[in-house]
Parts: sequence; structure tokens; C-alpha cells
Amino acid sequence: MGNVFSRLANYGYIHHRALNDFSHFDAAEKHLTNYPGTPQVLEGDLCWDFEDGRQDFYFHHPDFVWDALSASTVAKQRRSGELVMLEDMLKRDTSDRHYVIELKVGRGDVKAAMQKLVEVLQANCRDRFWIDGFSLKLARMVKAIDPSVVASLHTERVTDDHVWVVAPDQWPTRVKFGDLSGIDAIAIRKRYSDEHMACASAAVIKHGFKLIMSRLFTLEDYALSRKWGAIIGYPKADFADVMRFNTERGFA
Repeated sequence: MGNVFSRLANYGYIHHRALNDFSHFDAAEKHLTNYPGTPQVLEGDLCWDFEDGRQDFYFHHPDFVWDALSASTVAKQRRSGELVMLEDMLKRDTSDRHYVIELKVGRGDVKAAMQKLVEVLQANCRDRFWIDGFSLKLARMVKAIDPSVVASLHTERVTDDHVWVVAPDQWPTRVKFGDLSGIDAIAIRKRYSDEHMACASAAVIKHGFKLIMSRLFTLEDYALSRKWGAIIGYPKADFADVMRFNTERGFA
């Protein structure tokens, strides 16, 4: 079967924050239905609560980096249908779906949370997900639990020999490519000049990592990500427009 990246060839399209609320989830599912032959990925920001006997995983983008929701807020939003839990994702899972789980923040025993997360994901969608995040520590923790889990490191900047780790618990740290053990792919935010991004992309590939590119705000940004060798991207344009653009440009 191969790992998740081989399943997404030639280019995987990430629906950013698709799991963060039910309306986005519904919209992404429509794209899956409308374009069944196109490799697509549902992305969400995962938080956790492993305090006082709880084992809750929920999708939420923190407003202030560390603001994991309180247990009472999780319970309230869960009852009202505002909060997508990991089990909600799994209830709607099908064997042809793919996911990128971006690790954010949580409460309680982090190692226990990661152990449980890996166990649940491997049991339900093995080879159809990978773990992403800005924290090299969390990625390595996941890899220590199960080396077969695919992990990507998200970053703001890459140079010829270094990757910047910009997680709050390590920010900012410059790490050599050779010291990125446990990482399978580098996800770069497109933000500097095209010349810089072309060089950064080439460095990722030269050092043996898969290239993922986020913050592709325009169709031309998306086209450049393909030109630079990205195997997966986060195009921000309307997905139907991306599909029409593919036809115009002759992209497979």
C-alpha cells in the first residue's frame, strides 16, 4: 500500500482547517465527492485534554498559542455541536480519505496523549494520515512511539543547510538538516521572495525530505509550488478554480 505520501501522488491538495468546524468539514466532503479522482487531504489543528482522567482530542486553532480550551468549554461546545472531536472525524471516515493532523497544544500528560493518538490513528486510518506541526519535540515524541508514523515539520524559513524551528517551546531554533532525525517532510510557508522559496525548496529536496508548501494564496503560488517540487500543497483559491486551472495548465 505504501505510506500516505505515495498514496497522494502526483500532488495532494490539502483542505486547510477542514476539521476545525463542521461547516468546513462539510465543504471539504463535497470536494471529495465532486472530484473523486483527485488526491485530497483533510487538515485540522489538534488539541488534547488528558487531565483528571480525560482523554479528549478536539480540533481547535488556539488564538494565543497556548490557549487550550478548558474541560468545561470542551464539554459545552461538544454538546452544542460547535467542536469537532477526533471521534467525529473517525465516524465519518472512509477508506479513501487522507488526513494531516497538525499538533497544537493541550492539557495534562503530553506523552500519554501522543501514545493514545498514535494508537487510535493507526487502528483506524493507517497509511492515510501524517502528523504535522511546528514542534520538533512533538514530532520526535510521536516517532519514538511508532517510527512508522509519517511526520512533517512546518517552518517559516529554510536555507541551504538549516531549517528554522519556530514552535513556542523551541522558538526560534536553527537546526541543520542532518539533525532532523525522525522527520519525513518539510512544510514551508510561502512568504519570502520567489527566488528564496525556489532555493529553499531545492534544499529540502536535496537533503532527502519530501516538500510540502503552505500559504499558497493565489493560483500562481500553487503553480510555483509544483514547479519547485512540492508533492503536497495548501492552495487557498476556491477548489473548483484550482481544478479548472489544472486543466488550463495541463497539470495531471
